[in-house]
Amino acid sequence: MSLKNQFCAIVALHEALKWQWEVTVALGLEDFSVELFWDVDRQSVHLPEHQRWLVERVMEYGRWPDWLLLKERVSKQELMDLLPTLRISQKSRSFLELYCA
Repeated sequence: MSLKNQFCAIVALHEALKWQWEVTVALGLEDFSVELFWDVDRQSVHLPEHQRWLVERVMEYGRWPDWLLLKERVSKQELMDLLPTLRISQKSRSFLELYCA
């Protein structure tokens, strides 16, 4: 691969990563606790595609500020719709049921 092609590939990769970072910042995922993303790359999480996963993580492992951020990004109706499919503890489920009621 020529030097010019290598440079073009690096520029393209940089632009893709920059776009991915901008999307992450726009969604505010960088505000959530680092511990929630212990086993995944934070930039690979995309809402609404991974909404259920994020709700499960926040409910099981999140801190209070994570819950407050989640409430800003996921409506009560969306939480109610997700509730039957969530894999969370009974304690977390009861909390969500009370919140959504």
